[in-house]
Amino acid sequence: SRLSALMALVETRPGQHWTTESMAREACLSVSRLHALFRSELDTTPAAWLMQVRLERVQEWLARTNQPIAQIAVAAGYSDQNALTRAMRKANGITPAAWRRQAKARA
Repeated sequence: SRLSALMALVETRPGQHWTTESMAREACLSVSRLHALFRSELDTTPAAWLMQVRLERVQEWLARTNQPIAQIAVAAGYSDQNALTRAMRKANGITPAAWRRQAKARA
């Protein structure tokens, strides 16, 4: 897939300031072609996929580290802890602190 190299890069650097334009440039594609490939291969948009990658990484870090949530937020590409909290609430209905507590309780 033309997306696999891009996806691997983004997954290793989720905190980088990724835009649809920068992802398209990295994949040597136009923005419209990037959108078309994401739709046909993953049934999503580049922005939605990036958000999912970032949230998965945040959840992993919350479960496995004791890093402050604000630090995790910035490392994952969010502007601050509030932006991360809003994203997690919207996606999962739970705050980062509550996610961490639940993950620690499961472990």
